[in-house]
Amino acid sequence: MRLRFIRVQPDPSSGPLLSAIQYAFYDFTREMPRSKRIVTWVAILIRGYAIYALAVRSLVWPLMWPSPIYAFIVSIVLFYAAYTLMNGILTSELVRKTQLESDRMAARKIQQTLIPQALEQLPGYEMKTLYRPFRDVGGDYFDVIDLQGGRTLLAVADVSGKGMAAALLAATIQALVRSIANVEAEPLALAR
Repeated sequence: MRLRFIRVQPDPSSGPLLSAIQYAFYDFTREMPRSKRIVTWVAILIRGYAIYALAVRSLVWPLMWPSPIYAFIVSIVLFYAAYTLMNGILTSELVRKTQLESDRMAARKIQQTLIPQALEQLPGYEMKTLYRPFRDVGGDYFDVIDLQGGRTLLAVADVSGKGMAAALLAATIQALVRSIANVEAEPLALAR
């Protein structure tokens, strides 16, 4: 029988008691790279050992070794060394996540500039735009391009997948459609 761990994400919409239980058992290191995760857990265990050594006044219980004053000094040094190490790792992880969030927000703003916000009214049609991706960015694409001869091209595409990769592909499709639309005015040539 294999032991399986189930990943539980805290759900802020649940009640206060259930939310507290979810946060109590949430592994905050789950999203860290493996090396940082190992170092963080080692630091947590060292801090726990230092607290244990302070409580029993010995580094190797039941033996009273070394004398309580040396055990106190070593325990305090161990505790603060592990504390500093863990704070350094968590700070670097915070910086990494902040940079990722900043990149995600920038990608969202860029994608919002690529989506037409207002459309020219076409005779006989009423059109409005609304774009809400499932995540911060998405792979949906639509565009309205004026062609020669008073014609209008409505381009609609959906890239499979979600997130940054789909958004990049949708931006590439938009650039491709706009570049071809200026050269080829026939819808059949644009569809190829």
